[in-house]
Amino acid sequence: MGKLTDSLKAATQQLSDIQDGVRQMREIGDEMSNNTLRVAEAALRTGYAYAKAEEDTIAEFVDDRSSQKALPEARSPETQSWTPQSLKAEFGKLNVAYQYLKETYGVKLSRRSWQAVAEALNRAKEAPKPRSIEARVLELEKTVSVQTQYISKLEQQLNSLLDRVLKLESKEL
Repeated sequence: MGKLTDSLKAATQQLSDIQDGVRQMREIGDEMSNNTLRVAEAALRTGYAYAKAEEDTIAEFVDDRSSQKALPEARSPETQSWTPQSLKAEFGKLNVAYQYLKETYGVKLSRRSWQAVAEALNRAKEAPKPRSIEARVLELEKTVSVQTQYISKLEQQLNSLLDRVLKLESKEL
């Protein structure tokens, strides 16, 4: 009866080890899926930043005389807030004021009106200046690199656990 009990204890221990391995693999899989989401998001942001930078570069070379019109100088930040009347006096046309808002502050509006452009300009001039596209791209590239290394580490851990489970299964047979 002693050998049978010892054999059952050993089998129970091996099954317990297998369950632990499976649990650890599940945890690693969960971590990998979470990190994959982060990497995908970072990659999308990087792609968007590159596309935006490329779009700006292409726009510089477009030989469209109407797009090369000089925009009027905006008021300095120390001056009073924009109003629809001051925008009309400064820019003349709503599209020119909107183009200034878009090019200077990177703000796009779904609803264009003198009032909406004035409000957006007032908010934008009070907001902190956004970082350059280059700085954001570098930060995103760094994030992608770190996440890639972390995923590689998790894959190594997963492979190690798979090896342990396979060894345990082969011992069991």
